[in-house]
Amino acid sequence: MSILSNSKKNANDATCATKDAAKTDIKDIANKAGKELRHFAEEAGDRISTTSGKVAKHVRENPVRTGAIALALGVAARLLFRRRG
Repeated sequence: MSILSNSKKNANDATCATKDAAKTDIKDIANKAGKELRHFAEEAGDRISTTSGKVAKHVRENPVRTGAIALALGVAARLLFRRRG
């Protein structure tokens, strides 16, 4: 085998090894990101569930106050978003 063809083979081998290492790194990063995203989604779901339970309890305990707040927010939203014309 000549020195030139041996150099090409070594360069090709190094390129393949670099590609394989890059693929492995990308897969590892993607797996880690997926795990973190799943954890974040589970935590967010737990917080939403807890908060909605608190809101439902508050509505049951204070229906008139809650209705008044909802009415006031509706009026404020209507005033903010009404069309001028």
